Amino acid sequence: MPRKQLKRQLSETMAKIRNGQTVTSRAEAAEHLAMLTRGINSHKVDQTLTQMVSLLDTQEDSVRAWVAASLGHLGPRAKVAVPRLLKLV
Repeated sequence: MPRKQLKRQLSETMAKIRNGQTVTSRAEAAEHLAMLTRGINSHKVDQTLTQMVSLLDTQEDSVRAWVAASLGHLGPRAKVAVPRLLKLV
């Protein structure tokens, strides 16, 4: 997927996670985020990485779990999320 298209999809999906009307819609968006990040080149995510880490602040466990999976798909590049992940455990 071209970088520009990926960034747009990531941004739209993260907006749905933040602004979804229900827990289910936010969890589904977070699951979609995990699907988008599976197998991608982590260098395509640049500033989006910080935004993804901020999604861990949500109250819903299911959303946090999918966001954590998304970050895991990015490998070592997502090490900035480690302190926040440790705080959640």
